[in-house]
Amino acid sequence: MARAGASLFAGDFRGFEVSANVSMLFTELPYLDRYAAASRRGFHLVESWWPFPGPTASPA
Repeated sequence: MARAGASLFAGDFRGFEVSANVSMLFTELPYLDRYAAASRRGFHLVESWWPFPGPTASPA
């Protein structure tokens, strides 16, 4: 994510960062251990579907 006040012209724009969805990634690990696993893999941002176990079916 871009820092507030970052300027494209000053060369300090960082671009975009990707987040790890720990509901989908590292499922071989207990839920709370997934955050550390994401950090070890270089993710600085995480997201989760918690408290839900996964996506729900689309309404018909």
